Amino acid sequence: MRNSSWLLLVLMLIMSTVIRAQKIKINDSLRLNSEPMELKAKGISARYLKFRFGDYAVISGKAGWGSTKTTGKLFSVNEVSETKAKYSFVFASKSGDTASVNVATNTVIDIVDYKNIPFTTFGGADMSTIVGSKSNYFASIVNNHDSTVWTLVMVQTGGQTIDPAKAFSFKGALTDGNIKYDLKPVTDWENDKRPMMNFGLPGYEFEIDGRTVAAIQTPLNSMQKKYAWIDRRLDPSTQFLLATALTAIAENVVSEEYK
Repeated sequence: MRNSSWLLLVLMLIMSTVIRAQKIKINDSLRLNSEPMELKAKGISARYLKFRFGDYAVISGKAGWGSTKTTGKLFSVNEVSETKAKYSFVFASKSGDTASVNVATNTVIDIVDYKNIPFTTFGGADMSTIVGSKSNYFASIVNNHDSTVWTLVMVQTGGQTIDPAKAFSFKGALTDGNIKYDLKPVTDWENDKRPMMNFGLPGYEFEIDGRTVAAIQTPLNSMQKKYAWIDRRLDPSTQFLLATALTAIAENVVSEEYK
């Protein structure tokens, strides 16, 4: 019995090590021209995390405000919950670059709650079901070298009407009005397997003119490490811009683990 317990513990440790070491399947060119930089979080706030990786780090931030409103008709099983939030943070590099990032989020969730039916009981069971959702994320980025405003947009929808194999639909981009980096979802690990959960994405890639230039690994599983990749062939200012945008994505996705 004791040997079986030790064997189970060893197997669990091995599985944990394998899970933590997993990396997303990024574009081959980016993989050959970058190094994975592990994201580490420090100083948990109500709205943002002090991420750091490579030569970059979040050095300060402001929590801002947040609100949630739920609406529904009397005796109706259908409810709509809307959450809004704003926050900001300052991002910096060791070479002296800084960027101010202002974030606004809006999430609408459609819920079916059978407990709202009068004169009906379901014991202590939670009979609430999310049938649809839409999340909008906007971040404006301004660095200390010029007044150009870059905007990062992420829009995702999900729910029972979405194909479970796709988890949810997603659109995203980073643009200054002239140059546009498309933000593409990464759905697989480097072993060609997909996450076990039917929600969330393990990561994202930035692409421009058919070339992948940066990626971020942001799995919802808190056991798994987070990584960023940036093409080393890019000029320093572009690398810093993409590092800032990758951090904004991490703030949006990974921070949910701590809220």
